[in-house]
This record gives sequence, C-alpha cells and structure tokens, in this order.
Amino acid sequence: MEQSSEKRLRHVVIGIGGAVFTEHVPALALPTVEVVAVSDINVEKGKQRADQLHCAFSQYYHQMLTETRPDVAVIITPPILHASMTIDCLSKTSFSNTAKNRVS
Repeated sequence: MEQSSEKRLRHVVIGIGGAVFTEHVPALALPTVEVVAVSDINVEKGKQRADQLHCAFSQYYHQMLTETRPDVAVIITPPILHASMTIDCLSKTSFSNTAKNRVS
C-alpha cells in the first residue's frame, strides 16, 4: 500500500454528541484527517466519542480551539449556532465546515 504524500490536517469536531455524528465518521477516517480533539456540552457522550476517535475531549469549544490550534473545525451543532461558532473558529485561524451550509 502506498503512503499518501498529502499533509494530514488537524481537525476538531464541535457537537460530537448528537446522532448525526455517525454520518461524519467516514470522512473523519480519511488518511488526510487527524482528529485532535472533540467538544460537546454532553460530557459523558463527548468523552465516549473522544475515546472512539482516540483524541482529546473538551466541554468548552473555545478552550479546545485555543489549546489545539486546528487546521479545520467541523461544526455539527444545531444550525442556530453555526454562524457564531464559525466566526469563533475563523478567529482562531481554523477553516470551519458546518453540517448544513446555508446562506440566509
């Protein structure tokens, strides 16, 4: 098997506790993805998902962004939170991708 010469991007995931997370698992397993941390307000579920992904967990996404300085932030929260979280991620120099990209 050939090694990929592509750089692995450091990813964080915000909103890891919801059922929609399972739809994102294949993308997070790509060889160019390194999940470094996840965040959720549900501490129990968040820690379980962090264990599954072999990464750090933080209840507070602002703290996670500061500590990890990711290349990419995946936001899987209710859509009402996407705009403010995207702005927070971009201010920490992360590219963000929301579960539903909408323009209102």
